[in-house]
Amino acid sequence: MSAEDIDVEKAVREPLTGKDTDGPAKVQFVTSTTGDGKNGEVNIVTATKPRRSGLSKEELMKYANDPFWVRLRMIFFILFWIIWFGMLIGAIVIIIVVPKCPPSSKLKWYQKTSIYEVDVKSLADGVLGNFGYIGKLAMESIVLNSFYGNSFTELKSEVGSDSEFKSFVDKAGNKGKKVILAFDFRYTIKNHTWLQKQFSGNSGFADYYLYTDNETVFSKNDQWTKHEESGKYYFAPLIDGKIDRDFATLNFENKEVVEEVKNVIQFWKKERKVNGFELLNADDLLPDSLFPNNTKRNVEIISKLRTHLYTKVDVSGKTGFFVDVSNRNEIAEFVGEPDSKIADLIVTDFFTAINANSKAKDVKKVMNDHYESLPKWPSAAGSRYGPWLGCRMSKRGKAIEETVGVDMVNSAYMMFYLMPNCTVMLTAGDELSEEEKKTSGNSTYYDHYNSTKVELVRKLGRIRRQHIDSILMGSIKFPLEDDDVLTLVRFYPGLDGFLLIVNFANEDKTVKLDTNDYLPDKGSLILTSKEIEPEKQDINLKEDISIGAKESKLVQFTPLITE
Repeated sequence: MSAEDIDVEKAVREPLTGKDTDGPAKVQFVTSTTGDGKNGEVNIVTATKPRRSGLSKEELMKYANDPFWVRLRMIFFILFWIIWFGMLIGAIVIIIVVPKCPPSSKLKWYQKTSIYEVDVKSLADGVLGNFGYIGKLAMESIVLNSFYGNSFTELKSEVGSDSEFKSFVDKAGNKGKKVILAFDFRYTIKNHTWLQKQFSGNSGFADYYLYTDNETVFSKNDQWTKHEESGKYYFAPLIDGKIDRDFATLNFENKEVVEEVKNVIQFWKKERKVNGFELLNADDLLPDSLFPNNTKRNVEIISKLRTHLYTKVDVSGKTGFFVDVSNRNEIAEFVGEPDSKIADLIVTDFFTAINANSKAKDVKKVMNDHYESLPKWPSAAGSRYGPWLGCRMSKRGKAIEETVGVDMVNSAYMMFYLMPNCTVMLTAGDELSEEEKKTSGNSTYYDHYNSTKVELVRKLGRIRRQHIDSILMGSIKFPLEDDDVLTLVRFYPGLDGFLLIVNFANEDKTVKLDTNDYLPDKGSLILTSKEIEPEKQDINLKEDISIGAKESKLVQFTPLITE
């Protein structure tokens, strides 16, 4: 207790001997009786407070044997165990009755998304101002092609400025969309500073490009191109199947080139905050014509780039790393293992094998052959169908109408959106007819908000997103064997499923589905290739089903299988 805490005036006035108070004296004087000449002692007495004590043993025993307390204890004992067993039974019921977490809960964003690929002309006049249109298509991610200039880290002047790009990425993020950059790292322009330094004798760039000074090679391979200033030959790449001598092919056998690409990835991720990368023509980083059996080496290069991304640039692993493989026969080589993937998405255009002459059996064969060609991963790795794919609707530079024919375009979309284990990838303009494209440049595709095909893509995108477990992760069945009519079923136990019926014939058809244990008696018609919003009607799935020539019907149902 400090001096400040003492009431000095009160302490002075307080009696100490008990004369003027009814309480005990705080100070007692004791007279000495020893005769030793001492005057005596002064005792300061501190009053003790009475202690509280519990019941004695005898009192406790009295209550312990009292009938009332015996009954009360027994009631509490029984009530405790009733509550305990009730909680146990309740927990078991919850585990059994409550639906399990859907399989899609384990999927990454790039597996659940739909991707819109844009060949950029102007960010300000094109993509930047048209998020509304892209959102209407139910597209959640955007891939930018042809956006960089002479260097991999600079924008084309006609695309926009750095500040415009940053604004674009920020706006995309605010609207819940991901931005992915597509690079073709195989080549640069022929007047790139790296090539100039290599051919001028700069030792630091000695092997950045594939080159030779042997004139005899020119006659053996047309891709060798003479560099007039130095007299040496660089290797011109194949771009869209044609030799383009304005570009020179990089040498990925040189570790320094691989490091340069790592720096490019790091720049766009850390400095520009993009969400993913797509590496185009990844199976041709080392050209086939110069490096026979180059697949293994290309895979090693890609693997190093992905490892760098996830160990040095983005350790969270949230950045998408997509690999475009142009040769379908090499897709399996670029997959890797569940715990050591080469890429997050293997981008493929296998669906474009379906053409105007395809019949039901051909479509079924394309699908079965493709999925059978992929490695079989355990279900714990993410899907019953193996590695995840990025599936393109059309080939680059070729409209879907040219591939499947005008009559079957909408049916092709309906089949495409029901593909399992597949991230949908549309090229800007796929959703338009050829007539609409003729009246539009790339930057004005967005004027066609009310296009019938835009509405179809929008509805299919929403169905796919709302029923992601059944469509992306569910079973795939073909309940009818017919050359002209394809029947495709997608469902996940306990969740709504979908039956697609496609008539490839030029005449009306009537079909009856084979007996199965998953289709119920009835389903609801929700979409046809001729009507985006058909009149609501139930379809009897056990009876004959009529379908018009070149028509498709999508039926929603509740599967009989619940586990």
